[in-house]
Amino acid sequence: MPEKLLEGEAESNEVNPMVTLPIGIRHGGNVYREVLIDEMTGKDEENLGDSKVGPAKFVTTLLQRTIQEIPGLLDPKENRNTLVKEKLVSGMYTPDRDKLLLYMHMITTGETTMVVEHVCDRCGTIEAHEFDLEDLDEITWDDDDKEPAIEFDLLKGYTDKEGITHKSMVMVAATGKVHTKIAGVAQTNSGKAATALIANCTKRLGDLTNIDSEIVGNLSKVDRDLISEKVLELMPGVKMFKRHTCQKCRAKQIVVVDVNSFFVSTRR
Repeated sequence: MPEKLLEGEAESNEVNPMVTLPIGIRHGGNVYREVLIDEMTGKDEENLGDSKVGPAKFVTTLLQRTIQEIPGLLDPKENRNTLVKEKLVSGMYTPDRDKLLLYMHMITTGETTMVVEHVCDRCGTIEAHEFDLEDLDEITWDDDDKEPAIEFDLLKGYTDKEGITHKSMVMVAATGKVHTKIAGVAQTNSGKAATALIANCTKRLGDLTNIDSEIVGNLSKVDRDLISEKVLELMPGVKMFKRHTCQKCRAKQIVVVDVNSFFVSTRR
């Protein structure tokens, strides 16, 4: 092992199913896609019950404990409660972290379905939608030499000071580190958090490569909504959403499973 990836001292360990990551952990020039994940325990509830801890840090700490083995990178833990190094887990791509949370939820609760109550953006109608967590579509990223990215065109785009409009957008997958970076903003202003997240994940917008919050903040709401939709639809990962037409007003909707809701009782 090239470096110490566990914190603390190395008790017996029982592991749960191997999870294949949609993107994989980049480390030392290699990509590791197989991870053994543990169920959530009472110790996790004790450690993570602090409501002051932001969601990103919450997820990182939980995965540090529950990741039990990464074949080729991390040997099986002798003590299930030993923590994986924070740097490794925070550097993982969000779609990989989300899939681990999905499997952790299923092996912890034994539940393979989930009902999401969705409020229509237009008329406020509440409808329940059932998701089969074992039968969700997934996009995998097979190019080990490139970071996972998607490309699409905005509807209106960004017009710079010279009057040039930029529409072609290239975005990469977020990481736990990015979410932790914007955690403070997320707790007070969800709109600014969305702006910061888009700015951090945008590699190129037209001819522009230095994308900041000022540029993203000036995008139209139509374009920002399109960005959210394209990330859900095109970015590698488990597709935890479905398209829906409101039964009352017929508005087109997207219903999303929030992986953080799996552990909401822990954070109360």
